[in-house]
Amino acid sequence: MASTPRRQPFRPKRPRAGKSSENIPEQAHALLGQGRCLIALADPAAEQPLRQAAELFNSISYRPALAETEALLEQTTAQAS
Repeated sequence: MASTPRRQPFRPKRPRAGKSSENIPEQAHALLGQGRCLIALADPAAEQPLRQAAELFNSISYRPALAETEALLEQTTAQAS
């Protein structure tokens, strides 16, 4: 009997150095979504993708999404305490 292959967790691709910045908003939103899902699962690993998303949103001066990301980061800090 053949075994079913295990599914790998979603890992959004990181932007490569030297590439245009046109994919940065999409990358940042993917990381934000990953962080939201991990928060919903009460997974402390949510902090890493949220920090990456905040960094990207800050680099493109996208303040509304940055504010949301920072609020979620505060939640992860509160959950860890």
